[in-house]
Amino acid sequence: MPRPFFISGVPRNGSGKGVPGWGDGEQTPEDAALPRRWQPVKRRYRIRTRGEFLRVYEGGRSVANQAAVLYAVRTGTPESRVGFAVGKKLGSAVVRNRAKRRVREAVRLLWPAVKGGGAFVVIARRPALDMPFSELLRKTAELFRRAGFLKEKDPRVRALLGPRGRPGGGRAQPQGPAGGEAKA
Repeated sequence: MPRPFFISGVPRNGSGKGVPGWGDGEQTPEDAALPRRWQPVKRRYRIRTRGEFLRVYEGGRSVANQAAVLYAVRTGTPESRVGFAVGKKLGSAVVRNRAKRRVREAVRLLWPAVKGGGAFVVIARRPALDMPFSELLRKTAELFRRAGFLKEKDPRVRALLGPRGRPGGGRAQPQGPAGGEAKA
């Protein structure tokens, strides 16, 4: 089975530039220790059976954004596990599989920065198909952060979310004057 196109462990956004802190020359000692070839989230870290999915749905809390919904539950084990799902409303099997592959790749890149002791189900939404991969990666990191399972001091996470833990590098958006009208 062919593997997805992947260049030396660096996700690419639409402009062809790497995401800051993800192998674009700003290599940390942690990055140097990571293998350079493509590796999936290992099978032992996957949720595969219907019963496991149901336990996470029923016992966990959910957080959502435009890209996906994350169900998370604490398990008390040292390792975390993850499962992926897509609703049939999204489209044909080809479309659903593409959405699932994109979200799975974002989670795979974030997996070293996910805290242990959790079980997760990630449900892809339609915008995950069209948004640039760097944006999908930020949205996925935001879900894990809001669920309380992201190692926020990890340098890769700080590059995505910024020093204040907000998406978009932590920069505050400029506020216009009250009333929504610009001064002339």
